[in-house]
Amino acid sequence: MPDAPPSTGSAPTVADTTRLVLAVVSQAEPLLFELWQAHSLTLTQLHCLKKLQQESLTAGELARRLGIQAASLTRVLGRLESQGLVVRATGQEDRRTVVVALTAAGRDTLGTLNLGLENPLFRGIREMDADARRDLHAGLKALVAQVRQLANADPSEGAP
Repeated sequence: MPDAPPSTGSAPTVADTTRLVLAVVSQAEPLLFELWQAHSLTLTQLHCLKKLQQESLTAGELARRLGIQAASLTRVLGRLESQGLVVRATGQEDRRTVVVALTAAGRDTLGTLNLGLENPLFRGIREMDADARRDLHAGLKALVAQVRQLANADPSEGAP
């Protein structure tokens, strides 16, 4: 595990923070591999199924909730549909919309998922005190928002 950032009250360097993020990713990799081996699902596909667990959504709303582009969602849905986990249908009120719903097989798959909740990564999060978990949550949420904003940015915006 990389060294902790200095405790002098100064902000950790970008390199220190990046090393910590990579350490977390390395702890998550076995879980992602397990998910793929057991269910042939990527993390994005799993998130998609979880979003549909409560209600059917239009493809546009699903993409928004997942924080991905429509083209990426189309590929994700294609894979899930070929596995029989979701269905796409034309919207009843607006035939231009596509409504995505979980199938019975999709619900069964979600019900049988074992996400390695005894993995040291998840156990570590569970064992953090509430303040530390709140800080971690806020920091990760800010990081995800920043990454999504940069991923969706127009590449020509920074060009001279």
